[in-house]
Amino acid sequence: MKQVKTLETESEVKAAQGEKELETLVLLKTSRKESLDNLVIRPNLEGKKTLGNLEIHTNGLRFVSQKGAKVDICFSNVKHTFF
Repeated sequence: MKQVKTLETESEVKAAQGEKELETLVLLKTSRKESLDNLVIRPNLEGKKTLGNLEIHTNGLRFVSQKGAKVDICFSNVKHTFF
């Protein structure tokens, strides 16, 4: 039942986004790599805690877990932000 619900939500998200291509992240043109270390992402990707690093790119953010899983968040998909 859980798998069916996740498949339905994934199909709804894909339908909402339409047929547009996935954006690839563009690295910053500075010599220094900007990142925050030892962050936890929610919902958890695998297991109880998913520790990793959050990197900023020109057009989005990338979370890389210590196990190697990557999550890309494009700024075009973000509706509201706060500081």
